[in-house]
Amino acid sequence: MLKRKRKSTRVKTALPIQTAVSSRMTVSAASVSRRFGGFFLDYLILGIPNSLILWFLKDNGFYGVIAAWYDIFFTLVILSYFVFLTWKNNGQTIGKQIVGTQVVARRGKLKPSQIFLRYVVLFLILQFPAMFKILTGTELGIGFLLVNVLAILLVVVLLVIDDEHRGVHDLIAGTWVVRSRK
Repeated sequence: MLKRKRKSTRVKTALPIQTAVSSRMTVSAASVSRRFGGFFLDYLILGIPNSLILWFLKDNGFYGVIAAWYDIFFTLVILSYFVFLTWKNNGQTIGKQIVGTQVVARRGKLKPSQIFLRYVVLFLILQFPAMFKILTGTELGIGFLLVNVLAILLVVVLLVIDDEHRGVHDLIAGTWVVRSRK
């Protein structure tokens, strides 16, 4: 009896793509741990100055007056950091450079509109609970925590189960986080 080889239905993560670095090259998907590592480092870079500013505002009694506006302002600062560095630095933020990953277009050259869409979708998912609180003035209590966890799971679960470790934001924007060439 002859055994047939079954064709794999899994997508291989080493695929030839066209990037700004090279017209044709083979890349592999960045691991979930590298992706989280880069994101965590970027948030440290942004979070330390933010914490110092918040400490100063709270210590001097200003925070209650401008809390919602400051949150919106700092969210725009974070969004600008990710979009601008990814656009101007060959698909890499400082955190991505350290861990050796970069954002590339799934097909063709990475466009500023793709970068913007990618991060807007990501931040809408991650900031949804905070935006809901700001817009409605509602304290959600345990519901706030539950909505936060569900929003993060929406991103994380897809990263883990997808062969190419692409999140919702990557799928919508047509991007892919890959290991960068050193």
